Amino acid sequence: MHALVRVHSDISPGHPFAPSRALKEYARTVYRERRYLRVGGGARLPSVRVLRPPPGPPKLPTGRGRLLTAAQVSAELFDGTVSPTWVRRNVTPKVVLGHSTVRFYEHDVLHWIASRRSCPSAMVST
Repeated sequence: MHALVRVHSDISPGHPFAPSRALKEYARTVYRERRYLRVGGGARLPSVRVLRPPPGPPKLPTGRGRLLTAAQVSAELFDGTVSPTWVRRNVTPKVVLGHSTVRFYEHDVLHWIASRRSCPSAMVST
């Protein structure tokens, strides 16, 4: 919401700090909007649409396995060969639950590992 702009009427129009006509009009508009919203003096509010789920039972998600932390992925799926930090940075199928809360579905990670092994560009040549 816009801040209410006060227009002082005690300053003469020729004064260098006198508000312009546009500023006065803007201040009046802001005042009217605030008054209508506060008092409810005839302001038309936008229509509200209520979103409802489709009728019937919801579709069940596909089985993606357990929801694992980065430490669990590192220990169980990579057998401890990589650190949990490496898992968080490099394993792409992740579920971001919050700012620092990241989880991984077991089957998604297994599929990602299999796709990396079958891709020739991902193979490390010795």
